[in-house]
Amino acid sequence: MKNLIAVIIVLSVWTLPAKVTAQINEDKMDKDLRVASKVLETLSQGEENIIMYGGDNVEGNYIEGYGVIFSIASSNMYGRQKYAYRISRGVSTGSGVAVVAPVSPLPPKDKSVKEEKTESTDFEAIMVEFLADYSHLIGQLKPTDKIVVSTKKSEFIYVMTDETEQISEGGNSSIAAEMLKKDHNDYIGGKISHDQLVAKIKVTKNEGDDSRSKDLDMFGSMLGTLYNESYTDTYFMSWRANYERIKGVGVIYAFKVYSSYDEDGLYRMPGIDKKGLTDEARNENVVKLYPQFVAGMKENIIHYGRTIKSLEDDEMLILKITLTKCDGCSIPKKIQLSVKQTVLSNFNSGKIKLTEAVSNVKVTDLK
Repeated sequence: MKNLIAVIIVLSVWTLPAKVTAQINEDKMDKDLRVASKVLETLSQGEENIIMYGGDNVEGNYIEGYGVIFSIASSNMYGRQKYAYRISRGVSTGSGVAVVAPVSPLPPKDKSVKEEKTESTDFEAIMVEFLADYSHLIGQLKPTDKIVVSTKKSEFIYVMTDETEQISEGGNSSIAAEMLKKDHNDYIGGKISHDQLVAKIKVTKNEGDDSRSKDLDMFGSMLGTLYNESYTDTYFMSWRANYERIKGVGVIYAFKVYSSYDEDGLYRMPGIDKKGLTDEARNENVVKLYPQFVAGMKENIIHYGRTIKSLEDDEMLILKITLTKCDGCSIPKKIQLSVKQTVLSNFNSGKIKLTEAVSNVKVTDLK
């Protein structure tokens, strides 16, 4: 019996390093995602209807417990919109609003429908090609992880100049392609053919009728209120949180938070009710507020996220947050918070306490 116990103890010790090595190397994952995103962007370059919004047109994110999601930001060049804009230059006004210029007039409606269908078909082919032929570039994924590529007809940005203010209309049509990592492993290992792998890739299309989920809109509104500069005690939002609903994944809210206003070279920080701060003092306070901001956001995503009813149990509520600028500071530029809908439902029904629910919120630094 003693020998048996000794063997069990030795085996337990031997298994400990495996848990450590199984953790994700974030730097390597970030590199893999950047390379894979560039590949997907290159495949998409033949699409005339893609307009870049001040940066890369494809963004890849790893979500622990789910897998990888690539988002292709495409414009709604055709369809219901009244205006089409192309970014001409950015302005550093502190408002985070880009000045844009009109592009050529839109084509006739009958041509628009045809072009839209063609674009949809082309994007589907690009997604399938990427998943089947290039997704092996992403290492460290588990067989149960999924790789998703999604595109949607984005709403156009708010346009503000000295003379005019306009909001152009957009749609919410989207295409998503999903592949299980295990299926790709089977293909690489020769267990299934290329055609069989392609057949396993799940493609879903949401034509979109411009309807939005009331509960998802409401949660975005709650975030805007909680982090309004008049109420926050950390960072604040200056614009609404946009969200994207992806079936099988969940909902992703994306927004930026700020910490201060530049007033003649000195800074005012609404969250701590201080003004006249130097750059050094401002940055010092930004760093101090970061842990408080993350802790508060984790509680808020649980407390207010429980009002969301339109997600499936296996889907997730995800927040992608671009943090306030802080040159030379020890805080990340972007973070991602995610929690499964089952956690929100269990908290809402009283099955788990707030502390347990908050412990299930995963926070990831994004680079």
